[in-house]
Amino acid sequence: MHSLGTVGVITAAIIAQAMAYGQDRPPASIVLSDVPIWTIDGTAPARFPDNFVFLDVDSADLIVSYPLSLGSRTGNTEGRNTFRVILPAHVRPHVAMRLRQDHRGRFEFGYTLSNGSSAQSPITRWLWQRSRPADSEIRLPEYWRTIEEEPALEQCGTSCFGFDWLGHADPLESIQDPSELDPGVSIPEIRVISAEYPGFLRTYFQGGHPIRENSAQLPSVVEEQLRDAQSIDRSTWPVIIVGPRFPSNTSPTARAMELKNDMRMLEDSNLLDTASPFVSEVLHFLDRRATGNSCLSVLRNGVHAETSFEKQLLRVITSNFACVAGYRR
Repeated sequence: MHSLGTVGVITAAIIAQAMAYGQDRPPASIVLSDVPIWTIDGTAPARFPDNFVFLDVDSADLIVSYPLSLGSRTGNTEGRNTFRVILPAHVRPHVAMRLRQDHRGRFEFGYTLSNGSSAQSPITRWLWQRSRPADSEIRLPEYWRTIEEEPALEQCGTSCFGFDWLGHADPLESIQDPSELDPGVSIPEIRVISAEYPGFLRTYFQGGHPIRENSAQLPSVVEEQLRDAQSIDRSTWPVIIVGPRFPSNTSPTARAMELKNDMRMLEDSNLLDTASPFVSEVLHFLDRRATGNSCLSVLRNGVHAETSFEKQLLRVITSNFACVAGYRR
């Protein structure tokens, strides 16, 4: 550990650093808390007669089960159609992130993606819960594309854009190296160059499409419940990243206030520890910066960024507020 005394040095040392990280997905029982749990003995439909979509907690997939007479007005309650819906969340994404600033003041965010060896599906889509950064330049590996307007993006609920593997939609049997993110595989860097200042963003990884193990047309009430159960939080693997967050004309005061919200998001996701001395120091600095007070020039002795996300937070603070020259890493 050592103190860095100038802005130029800390920028070179911290912003050029690449860092790999993965995040645990919230337990399915929490993510799908509003979906009844499927029981091994098959009694769930009897206990929840108005529900036709259930959660398999072992696989985190969905079970659809409804009486064949549903909507037929026959009054016959015998016989059910029961089948599994495999969600496209059986991926294990890891992101190695590189951040630097060019001579024009633009930030270059570099992401090397990999899929963990324990994944059951290749990664075919990476969604960001924001619109595409204005005037941005995006460089992608071969056979990947940017997606901005597509029916599948409606599940974001808000503005969303992302990156899609072309083989997701078009067969690529003749291609020798299609850059598909199979388990245990990495792809070349995705680069986003933007004048926007960095902050933290919610992103979501998917592997393919939901797979229904039964192609029967569903009654409308079942279709509606199934659609609701496949929201973005339930059918993806979420990862919070450092990315372009604040337009270049956003005031330092506004950025400080929003970064406090970002820190709450990280704390709620158990990625930052509220008891950490470093987190407390950064919050204190942001409080002062949000009210327009002078910059904090140095952390208290012995206070360091220790964890992966504390180091990422340090890089974000440094990039937004160049006066934080005395931070330790």
